[in-house]
Amino acid sequence: MMKLQADLIYGGLLGLCTADALGVPFEGLSRQWMKRHPVTEMEGCRYDGLPPGSWSDDSSATFCLADSLAHMTGAFPDKQDLMERLCRWMQEGDYTPRGAAFGMGRTTIHSLERYLSGLPLSRCGGKEETDNGNGSLMRILPLAFYFISGLGPRLSPLGAPKDNEPAFSLIHEISALTHAHPRSMMACGIYLSVALLLMEASLEKGAEKSPASLLSTVCQGISGAQNYYSQAPDFQGELLSFSRIFRPRSLSSLPQEQIASGGYVIDTLESALWCLLNTDSYQTCVLKAISLGGDTDTTAAVAGGLCGLWYGPQAIPSRWLEKLARKEWIQELCRRLAIRLGFL
Repeated sequence: MMKLQADLIYGGLLGLCTADALGVPFEGLSRQWMKRHPVTEMEGCRYDGLPPGSWSDDSSATFCLADSLAHMTGAFPDKQDLMERLCRWMQEGDYTPRGAAFGMGRTTIHSLERYLSGLPLSRCGGKEETDNGNGSLMRILPLAFYFISGLGPRLSPLGAPKDNEPAFSLIHEISALTHAHPRSMMACGIYLSVALLLMEASLEKGAEKSPASLLSTVCQGISGAQNYYSQAPDFQGELLSFSRIFRPRSLSSLPQEQIASGGYVIDTLESALWCLLNTDSYQTCVLKAISLGGDTDTTAAVAGGLCGLWYGPQAIPSRWLEKLARKEWIQELCRRLAIRLGFL
């Protein structure tokens, strides 16, 4: 079982980063352009000269959280430590593929600048409606491994809302370091609720991995989060924003033209789930995410993390992994995190 749990870390982090690197060269391009030039392989960025396999801020921020968890000295994540790592990423190029940060979102930058100016953590994250980019959603996945480890509060989407309060509160606190609007925090909670059930299903001996079982698992994860947020006073005003996500069967049936793929957090979560539910492999899912155009790297990364949990690290094409920048470093980070969480 412990080896299987370690595989979840490899699948999730490598799945996210590989998808990010696949999508980076096409960020900002239209859906029409993508339809004329379908992606099949890892390419370099024609505009800024980044070679194939270069990942973006999505992976960098995710690795900051993963490494912070790997260095926990107690049973709970250290938010101060995470902010320090995020600042080193911005200022010194730590956690980047080539030694320099690129692609950082406005809300993230402003939040880190507030922290560096001396403001307390509780006042750093953007709280305005315009701060609902996908910057915290794209980096939140490592918390799923922490929750399943049993070191701290456990997130049980099928459990009672009051039992999940400590876990959801932690999710919101980690999001709020940069993205403190309830909508962004809620998106992170829904995403991790789905991720937890995908992991639990993957750990079940002989578990079926059919499209029907995937849909059922995603529906249960979203239903569990909806059950929590429908009873959380601070999030009542955001329930309508997630109305399509709360109906995942209907969401999965929508035509592509009704799926937006920009940097807005709702768009990213919807499109990632839509791609996951309309494909049957890691490869087809992340390529479909990129084909939507727009914020291609983040849509693919958010979807790729979930795919990596469901299909496993062995499902990521080796020809893509071979080109991934700092692959050995990422694998070592996965190993260290697995050891710290007791999976190895």
